[in-house]
Amino acid sequence: MTWPRRVVPGTTYLLTRRCTERRYLLVPRGVSPKLVGYCIALAAARHGVFLHAVMVMSNHWHAVLTDPHGRVTEFARDVHALIARSLNAHYGRWESFWSSQRLSLVELAGADDVLEKLVYTTTNPVEAGLVERPSDWPGLRTLPAHVPDAPRRFERPKTRFFRRSGLPEEVKLKLTVPAQLAHLGSREYVRRYEDRVRERVEAAGALRVREGRGVLGVHALKRQRKDGRPKTSAPRRKLDPAIASRDPARRVALLKELRAFRDAYREARRRWFEGDTDVLFPRGTLLMASLPTVRCERGPPSVLQAA
Repeated sequence: MTWPRRVVPGTTYLLTRRCTERRYLLVPRGVSPKLVGYCIALAAARHGVFLHAVMVMSNHWHAVLTDPHGRVTEFARDVHALIARSLNAHYGRWESFWSSQRLSLVELAGADDVLEKLVYTTTNPVEAGLVERPSDWPGLRTLPAHVPDAPRRFERPKTRFFRRSGLPEEVKLKLTVPAQLAHLGSREYVRRYEDRVRERVEAAGALRVREGRGVLGVHALKRQRKDGRPKTSAPRRKLDPAIASRDPARRVALLKELRAFRDAYREARRRWFEGDTDVLFPRGTLLMASLPTVRCERGPPSVLQAA
């Protein structure tokens, strides 16, 4: 049995999902970038998720987002199902599109942790040795400078899958400032975000020079085969973090809190299966909360607003 996932409204996450067998099924060419953008924007609007950064690589994607209503799993379900069905239909595939590994949702604790993952998301193709700058990435990506811009519009793709669809003709993707950094104001937020991205890009470039490596480049990226995959071995049996915090004291406190949730959930689940339908599950319970006879602790309503 996997650990129960805790979903508390108002939490900010780093979301990561990989393609099956690390295949390049999201290769950034043709209809793929705009189709994926449409699916992400549609699911975010449908479930009220605030997007802060998005980077869609050839075989995985990252997003930093805030979930004000506790619906991040519904968001992930819808965006991944729609991408899989529409791109499989476009490619003429029938097999699984996404990896069978559990969706990675890492809770981001403080302002520094959120900014760190924003920078990590934006610079992912640079640190992977694919392009020199994030702006060179030919696939779907967001940049710090996009935050104050008007929402990006995505028209419903004109592929066979969407031809008779009742989905909206157009959706909008608007980046917002995370609540943890809202005190900076939009201008200062963008400045700090850009400065950190620039530092990470320069460090990656200096490392390539020392090691005598170049970048793959946009032309080679767009020529990747959809059924191709990296030649490197995939890491196995690594830690699957649920929380990210650079402050050791805060990280320990949050891990203790998560442990307490898991212990309370395990005990409540045991009692419920033994027939105690009055047992109260802890706040953040996800799967069991969908059952009509399950009672869960309620927390304060989320007051997050898009900035």
